[in-house]
Amino acid sequence: MIRNTREKAGPKKKFFNNFENKENKGRAITPHLVYEMAKVFGCSVSKEEAERQAYEMYTEHFIFSQGGSLEELEEFATETVVGIGLLKINRVIGYVMVENEKRTGYGFPGGTVRPGEKPPRSLQREIREETSLEGIVLDPDNPVSSHEVGENGYMFTAYAVSFGGEPQVPKYSKEEPIINIHIIKEDVLRKLCISGKALKLADGQIGKGILLSHRKVFLEYMRIKDSEKLQLKLRPKNSPKKRGGVQNV
Repeated sequence: MIRNTREKAGPKKKFFNNFENKENKGRAITPHLVYEMAKVFGCSVSKEEAERQAYEMYTEHFIFSQGGSLEELEEFATETVVGIGLLKINRVIGYVMVENEKRTGYGFPGGTVRPGEKPPRSLQREIREETSLEGIVLDPDNPVSSHEVGENGYMFTAYAVSFGGEPQVPKYSKEEPIINIHIIKEDVLRKLCISGKALKLADGQIGKGILLSHRKVFLEYMRIKDSEKLQLKLRPKNSPKKRGGVQNV
């Protein structure tokens, strides 16, 4: 879910005024506190990491002390994550994409990273909310693509995922207006991302195109995938193949 954060600028502005106010010495959650907590548990933490964790914990404290909700935490998000992966439905293998009523095109399932959440964890939560599928992030430490969008350093990041279960369109809500789930074959999706054209639906109707940021990350995903296929082709025939567990040489 990608929300427009401009509508509620009041609470957000108040938060930043409180957090950045150097005279606010009564604030309980500080980088020093995070540093001391890490020492208690025998961990090391850098100054930058301590500041980041203090910011995230203070964000949650501020929101909930104002009677806010988890959804309102998304106003403070600095990153959107999406998952790229294949699913087999009725003998058709394709990439899972969702249609959000508020968006002008189709996109991969995903949403905003709430303060305090790790991106892969956020992605699994959003996939479940939007599609009812279980998404396993294949390499949590290495997204397939990450680039800046808009202003203020907001990031758009994509991970390779493995889907499991049966896709189901969620109950309609204004916060999560997902109205369709599409399974799009790889060759079709690649052409749509390159051309920018709209998808031709099974009933002959013309649907939507692919959202720009989603096109960008998918083409990067395919570049990596094609490169890996090429490396396998170029591997010497007498080179040992890795097996799970014991390797025969």
